[in-house]
Amino acid sequence: ALGNRLAAGVGVFGLDGVALPQLVLTSSAARTSQTAALVAEGMEAKLPIDGYRSLYQAGTETILQYVREIDDDLISAMVVGHNPTIYRLAWELLPGDGGGTTGESAAPDESGGSRESGDSGESGEPREAGDSGSASGSDGRQQLRDHGFPTCTVAVLVLPIASWSEVAWESASLAGVFSPPY
Repeated sequence: ALGNRLAAGVGVFGLDGVALPQLVLTSSAARTSQTAALVAEGMEAKLPIDGYRSLYQAGTETILQYVREIDDDLISAMVVGHNPTIYRLAWELLPGDGGGTTGESAAPDESGGSRESGDSGESGEPREAGDSGSASGSDGRQQLRDHGFPTCTVAVLVLPIASWSEVAWESASLAGVFSPPY
């Protein structure tokens, strides 16, 4: 219910120089499939939505493999999924400070709190849209941590790649992070 109402608003924001998705990857679970359809509708676009049963409860490695298999004719894609996995995916695609590795225990949970410290972070209440300025390096992770990742949050990542098969951990920059109300 809440997700349905919030997902319909995702299409209202835009970022200069960032292409709208040409494909949506999602699990075949009812909730994510419905969210993907509502997001496409909110963008007023007829996006192909590829739903896969194997993405339901998949880890970040599995989702990354699906991203690497996207057709190279497409320049942009969206992944719709569940927390905490989708938050962890964004976190792991953003560069760290050089001292850690992916899957490090100090990575925060989707609310922005650290799993290691047990901090619960912010409540799940909707927040204002985040700064749409591009954040690279550990700045992207800091922006993601500061913003949190409540229901229907969108993290827009930019990947400096020529082929989807080149997507690697810590290779993206954060163009923006947005939460309801948009």
